[in-house]
Amino acid sequence: QFIQIERDDSFMVDGWQQYTGAVQEELTTYNHAMRSVLEHYGIGTEEELLSGLVLNAKNRQSEYEDYGALFTTNRLIDGKVRRIIETAREKFFDSLIDWKEQLEDVVNKRTDVGKRRRMKH
Repeated sequence: QFIQIERDDSFMVDGWQQYTGAVQEELTTYNHAMRSVLEHYGIGTEEELLSGLVLNAKNRQSEYEDYGALFTTNRLIDGKVRRIIETAREKFFDSLIDWKEQLEDVVNKRTDVGKRRRMKH
């Protein structure tokens, strides 16, 4: 079962409409990727994926029906879900701001602070 998330109007900011096309496209990509994982592994809900509580999964990485096979499959699923979320966040913010450049500025500032602290000691 797949639940569509509804918009929370308290987050609406003037000018948000100009971003709806790009954001809707990324949401569609995210939904498709999550459905693909759900269907491939026979998992019932997106909640199971996000919580990491997958009790039954098909297409395990081993034929053996043991906890080790389930653990390995769950780790594989977790990695796929993490990549889907990371990619969705990157694409979402790419359409809004030049976040990579701003993040680099923050990292450089933090590095400078660390250097200054070491020099004082």
